[in-house]
Amino acid sequence: GVSYYLSYPFISIYAVQFIPSRYVSLVYVFFTLSAIPMPLLGAKVSRKLGVVKTVWLGMFLSGFGYLVVSLAKDFSEMVIGFMVSYTTFLSLPNFYSYMSSCGKGTISRVWGISILPSLFTPSIAGFLGSYIGLKYVFLLAGVFNWASSLPVLFLDEKPLLRGKMSI
Repeated sequence: GVSYYLSYPFISIYAVQFIPSRYVSLVYVFFTLSAIPMPLLGAKVSRKLGVVKTVWLGMFLSGFGYLVVSLAKDFSEMVIGFMVSYTTFLSLPNFYSYMSSCGKGTISRVWGISILPSLFTPSIAGFLGSYIGLKYVFLLAGVFNWASSLPVLFLDEKPLLRGKMSI
């Protein structure tokens, strides 16, 4: 949640450094189109690597995407970076499946905690963007994605019941 809430409010502001503002909405279309197949790809990958490694992979690749965004020199590099950052959608269905296997109410608790960064990270990102530059907001988002992916590697792989989820 930290990476998302840190960076999302500033995508359009960052994008106008590379394209005219009237085309910024198309950037979101590219991201959304790249995200559509990710949950299905994540399901296929999890059958080969396992749920835990797939969650980690999506988070790690997403962090790499934010790094590409922060170093982008033109529109195409920025779009590629954001499209890679949307590999987080490889992780999400697997993450929810894993949480579902941890017992009733786990998803609700984790989701509730995961939205807490929305209360303060946009302000932090605004401060950083104003004083040292927006590229550092996206760099920090990538670092948070990588840092939050590390504890995932220590989770035990669990056999999951496909098609069943309890909230």
